[in-house]
Amino acid sequence: MTTFLAPEGASVSADQGVWFGDRPIGRVLVAEVSPILGRAVGLALLDRAYAHAGIDRYEVRGPVAVPIRTVSPPLLENRSLHVRAQRHSWFGTTPADFPPVWP
Repeated sequence: MTTFLAPEGASVSADQGVWFGDRPIGRVLVAEVSPILGRAVGLALLDRAYAHAGIDRYEVRGPVAVPIRTVSPPLLENRSLHVRAQRHSWFGTTPADFPPVWP
């Protein structure tokens, strides 16, 4: 299984085909809109030769073709990685400046 992201506003649903150019390479197993990322995320069962993270040349074909990008799970932003003991404390007044959850 390969994790993927779709662009904001794009609709992806289960059982749609995943294509690389004119070649079918798999199917979407599950897809939902992430409330944190604001875009569709999901799992696709891709042929072994195409099941790699970091590829943005695939598309899901249904009523409309949707480009997707494969990513490595988990799809989360661990905010604790941005906290530094030298700059932040629970009793201080310095706000924690976190980067955006997703670019």
